[in-house]
Amino acid sequence: MPRPVIARSLLLVTLALFPSAAAAAGAADGAWRALAPPPRGTNAILVRDDAHHRLLTWNAFAAGGDPNVYALSLDGARVWTRLPVVGPTPPPREWASAIYDPARDRLLMFGGISSNTYFNEVWALPLTGTPIWTRLKLTSTPPFARILSSVVYDSVRDRLIVFGGESFLGAFSDTWAVALSGPNANTWRMVRTRGSVTPRFATPCAFDAAENRLIIWAGSTASGAITDAQALVFDPAPSDSATWVGLAPAGPAPASRVDESFAWDASRRQLIIYSGVCCAGTLFTDMWALRFSPTTAWVQLTPPPGPTPRQGSTGAYDPVNDRFVVFNGWDYATGYLNDSWELQLGPPGPWSEVIGAPRPQKDPPFVLDPETSRALTYDASALWALSTESEPTWSRIAAPTGAPAARRATILDPIRRRLLTFGASAVSALDLSNPVAWTALSTTGSPPLFSMPTVVYDPVRDRALVFDGTAATDHAVWQLTFASTPAWSLLTVAGTPPPDRVRPMAAYDASADRMIVYGGDALNDVWQLTLDATPTWGFIDPAWNPPPPGAGSSVAVDLQRQRLIVLGGAGGGLSALSLVGIPTWTSLTPIGSPKPTATSTHRGAVYDPSHDRLLVHGGEDYIDAKLISLNRTFELAFSGILDAPRPPSAPGSLAFSLVAPDPASGEQRFEWSRPADAGAALSIFDVTGKRVWLRSLAAGETRAKWTGVGENGRAVAPGVYFAQLVIGADVAQRRIVRLW
Repeated sequence: MPRPVIARSLLLVTLALFPSAAAAAGAADGAWRALAPPPRGTNAILVRDDAHHRLLTWNAFAAGGDPNVYALSLDGARVWTRLPVVGPTPPPREWASAIYDPARDRLLMFGGISSNTYFNEVWALPLTGTPIWTRLKLTSTPPFARILSSVVYDSVRDRLIVFGGESFLGAFSDTWAVALSGPNANTWRMVRTRGSVTPRFATPCAFDAAENRLIIWAGSTASGAITDAQALVFDPAPSDSATWVGLAPAGPAPASRVDESFAWDASRRQLIIYSGVCCAGTLFTDMWALRFSPTTAWVQLTPPPGPTPRQGSTGAYDPVNDRFVVFNGWDYATGYLNDSWELQLGPPGPWSEVIGAPRPQKDPPFVLDPETSRALTYDASALWALSTESEPTWSRIAAPTGAPAARRATILDPIRRRLLTFGASAVSALDLSNPVAWTALSTTGSPPLFSMPTVVYDPVRDRALVFDGTAATDHAVWQLTFASTPAWSLLTVAGTPPPDRVRPMAAYDASADRMIVYGGDALNDVWQLTLDATPTWGFIDPAWNPPPPGAGSSVAVDLQRQRLIVLGGAGGGLSALSLVGIPTWTSLTPIGSPKPTATSTHRGAVYDPSHDRLLVHGGEDYIDAKLISLNRTFELAFSGILDAPRPPSAPGSLAFSLVAPDPASGEQRFEWSRPADAGAALSIFDVTGKRVWLRSLAAGETRAKWTGVGENGRAVAPGVYFAQLVIGADVAQRRIVRLW
């Protein structure tokens, strides 16, 4: 049958599949890095970046480990992004403390511990320009290395204040200062104090600029929690002395606790205390304010219920929107958390969850949409897009109603621009041009009840292929054609089908026009179904050792190197199976960190051909001895962005108004609004920069066509190419994909 022209991409929940003729040598194993959202964990650094109105978090010892800095916008689209930090990062550590330095728009971090090594250096991360971590060169004798110190920015004297903390020596009650400007800048000075307080660590604190003092409440000691409130009143400059003054707030006080979150509300001059854990292991959700105006008193805030009871969360106050924000922590139900909540303070409530990334999901729907340069997923309340241009970033693009709850697999229908989710028998559709609501797809035919099928989109014949792999469906392959009214029918195939399996994984191999089926729970075999005139099953018998069998594997096709990538499930590991020549398994050992843990399973995976990388999202894993769903996203980059040489052009002066279809398997149309002049040309380059096609344009032309045939008279190889339009001194360039 003739091959139809494809209007968009081909894709499936776990596939990913566009070829490129130019394989990147030396990068086959790739390099991992984590994308937003931040990891689960407790006691993360959380500071408010006033200049950019966002929260910043860093927790290199969170579950899985992560040296990245993440930002959560406090305006507009409330999503997590990864800060593009360059260069080396501070040595991984936990229980460090940090402030925001508003005068220099930077984050300052002090202390922490890694294994048995305590730290006492100060690191700075500028937030304007290129963010590069730098260890400050401080003079004079520093404080003893320590963890869980209370740190504040002294806005009166422009300095960093460090109080208390703990090390192998025990708890501390000393106070130190580093001037950030002036003649004594970058010099440690011990604050000489009159009076004393109990040594402590993990102490809620704030700098009260109106009274030029450090406020502390409670904290931990070697023998447990304490509940006193104290103020360290600083002498006027240039004195380095201060006086401890005990506070006696009026009213009932919070119950004794540790590991609470806190924040300073300067507008009301109050220290907000939330959550925590008591000595008997009881987790709190109550909220208190230690107010200093008009009098010093405790006030219990009583918002409606919100986050789960937790400990080890971090808090921040957003003065622009008058709200308290709490992030991550630990609870009994889930263990380590990475959720965010916010509470309007005037008057309190209600709590609302800040959905800064897709919700955690096992087997998340995850498909690539090359036309819009994004990967798509959805959860019960939102449709999400991960931009695949530049730094991949999640955005919530719609909140469609009626999301299918009992989904089995999801694909992209590229011609009609919709997501299709397959359940046990029904198919749900979401129109991506107007993603308001999921609707039931009206079909003819009567397929069987599917258990955990795998589904691929066949772009040549414009259909979905569904393979369940169980005896209940007679190991059959069903097709759902889309050309007119969607119609189910049993696909007639030759050969012996794969034996019984649960949750097989499959991908469409565009270079050989076949469906590749891998494993299933407790299996690691590989099968192919050719899709020519007589579809035929065949067993692929690779050389060398296959990946270990295990439930919850993910697969994607890297046709740049013509291989099947298998991200191991319960068996762990990362492997590749060559799809040309003698099929051979290779164990991949990528560099880089953080990466998905070896125990995580049931992840979504797609191959992004234009950036030559694997994107991995969601899944489930055992964390803190609990099996939980995940919402983290990772990138495994093989060779970086595929690009072609581009002459200089005047920015924004020339652009394509239409390139369609893209990807294409036949004729491809190019349109632009500015008429061509003498000497104008449209060229196609491959990823090595070699020109494969050229058409000189006549004056006045605003459109052209390319059939995929190169200058040598033969069809170009499948892969990524670049269309380049030159009119006068201006250039427009667009990445395109050829399927065959």
